[in-house]
Amino acid sequence: MLFIPQTTDGSEQSVIEIQGIVSQPKPEDLLPGGIDGNTNIFLFVDYTNIVPNPQRGDVIVIDSVCYDIGQFKIDVIGGARLILKKNGSTYNA
Repeated sequence: MLFIPQTTDGSEQSVIEIQGIVSQPKPEDLLPGGIDGNTNIFLFVDYTNIVPNPQRGDVIVIDSVCYDIGQFKIDVIGGARLILKKNGSTYNA
C-alpha cells in the first residue's frame, strides 16, 4: 500500500510505501446516513514510523484504489487507527 502526503509548498508529491492492517468497520462504527460500509475502512499503522506522519486529507492507496484519511486515533505506543474513505479515483504507478 502507498501513502501520498499532501504538499503545501508546491513541491512534487512523494509516494511512500507503508505497511498496515486493513479492517472493515463494524456496523456500529459507520457514520449515520452512510450508504454502506464499503466506502469506509480502517487502517492500523505504526504512526510514528511514517515520515511525514499521516494527516487528515492525505491519501492512502490500497490495490490501486485511493482513500482519503479522515479522522484518526493515535495510541500510547505510537500506533494509529486511520479512518479511510474511498475518494473515487485510482492510482496507476
